[in-house]
Amino acid sequence: MKKWVGFCFFLFLSVLAILALDPLAASSADKTSSRATKSIPPRPTFKLSANFPKSPMIDELLWNDEFNLQYGGNLNALNSKYWLANVGSYSAHLPDVFSPDAISFKGSDHHLVITTSKILNPSLYTGLCEHSSILCQFKTGQISTRNKIFFRYGYFEIQARMPRGDGNWTGLWMLPKGNWGVKPTPGEIDIVERYGDHPNTAFSTLHYDSTSTAEPGKDDLSTQLSLKASTDLSKSFHTYGMLWLPGQITFFLDGRAGETLTTSKLESWPFDNFFYLIMDNYVADQPNKLLGGIWGNQVNSTTEIEWVRVWKANGVGEIANGAEQ
Repeated sequence: MKKWVGFCFFLFLSVLAILALDPLAASSADKTSSRATKSIPPRPTFKLSANFPKSPMIDELLWNDEFNLQYGGNLNALNSKYWLANVGSYSAHLPDVFSPDAISFKGSDHHLVITTSKILNPSLYTGLCEHSSILCQFKTGQISTRNKIFFRYGYFEIQARMPRGDGNWTGLWMLPKGNWGVKPTPGEIDIVERYGDHPNTAFSTLHYDSTSTAEPGKDDLSTQLSLKASTDLSKSFHTYGMLWLPGQITFFLDGRAGETLTTSKLESWPFDNFFYLIMDNYVADQPNKLLGGIWGNQVNSTTEIEWVRVWKANGVGEIANGAEQ
């Protein structure tokens, strides 16, 4: 009897640990086991400065993916309740085609990897890219929470190692719910973009409407900030953060804040809606000197994601499930 009671108590504690690690999908039937390589996420810490003199109040963990659980009995699968791996080409000016087989997992702590590869035989991809004059040049991966999970406000952290080499254009970014269609919802939040030819710099950008444009919904304006690291961002993992509050957004690199953008600093503010998360690595049209530089002789590159976490901050932060209306 004592052995049975002890086993039940152990099982109860194990269930509690899994619930704490993965709060949104805790009841998911397709989660079959967990790895013991990562514990319950610690609360984020901040480096105070003149432009960021007080740390925000970090409340409960709203959502996270540590990429270290099995889904559908497969340790090398995305959680389908969270993520969609895009297929095909979605840009009229980029030579990239997305493929789910560019998404993989590796390492003892099992982090997510997006592999970008030079297409050696472009004729195999005829018609997949939307260019009328050139063939697909690169195969890469993109995952998003569109139609799965939407977010509004909170503190976001993504730990990632950026790809090595010129030509890479990594994006950890967000688009608003309802951004598809003839009249898309305006707004884009780039938590971080990293251009391969600026290896030490993390760029963060808000895209928004001009109030004077005759055609709203085009995100005519943008405000970009940058934070620099002491070394190449491909040499190790770094933490990219965003504090998103009503009427203001602050971006972070390894807990160090940049300038806070507010409604008074921008011509419009489409950032009080629900947004979904996107993670990818592009290569811009080649040759290119603006968005990542010219792809060199490398065959491929890798963007590695250790984890993604979203916390309630200063009393605000919410998530929503389901398809776009």
